[in-house]
Amino acid sequence: MNWKILGIEPTKDTDEIKKAYRHRLVSVNPEDHPEEFKELRAAYEEALRLASEDDVPSEKSEVDKWMERVAGVYRDFKRRCDPAEWKALMDDDVCVSLDSKGEAEEKLLVFFMNECMLPTEVWKVIDERFSFSDRREELIEKFPADFIDYGVINGILYGPSVPCRLFEPGTDGDGCDRLRAVFMRLRSVHTEEEDENELMISSMSEHHPYSDALVLKRRSARGDREALEELKKLADRF
Repeated sequence: MNWKILGIEPTKDTDEIKKAYRHRLVSVNPEDHPEEFKELRAAYEEALRLASEDDVPSEKSEVDKWMERVAGVYRDFKRRCDPAEWKALMDDDVCVSLDSKGEAEEKLLVFFMNECMLPTEVWKVIDERFSFSDRREELIEKFPADFIDYGVINGILYGPSVPCRLFEPGTDGDGCDRLRAVFMRLRSVHTEEEDENELMISSMSEHHPYSDALVLKRRSARGDREALEELKKLADRF
């Protein structure tokens, strides 16, 4: 199935696999076809794995073990927002050694395609190690330009669209990510699910003034005077 998605016959030639991936990537926009892109990326990763493996099962590589640590830091929201945690990760041997740095960089970017809400201070620590902000043209040969521009470089320069430091209580990483996703949907898309998204934001364990303000603004626009007063209090607080 992986080879069919890539449009090539099974091969151990990694250059041919990468060429096929870049060719398919041109017609698969992750914004328009996110599931198709995930399928393509998974096929690419699996094809590279099959091309490199032999008949003897191997243990997890040092880069894979490092990525497990990356995921652990990301899931814990307080650690995710701590530049010192990421400095320790970026100073790991896998990010320094020329033999593993490229693999670590690529797997980190793949991870960030789905998980990339980080404070600017953290992005800058990562950029000090990998220089993403100076390598746009090189990176878009392997990854979608929108992801590199808006997910990575924009994060380094400006930080996330929803500031991490304002989450309350800011302890549940998955909860913060879910809240941000619902907020972005409610802010940018007008659908029949708007009321449902408002209720979801109001009932979540994590809160953020941006999402609270949006819900209150929408309620006040419908004539809810109490919501207008709450919105004024929220504005005064921040």
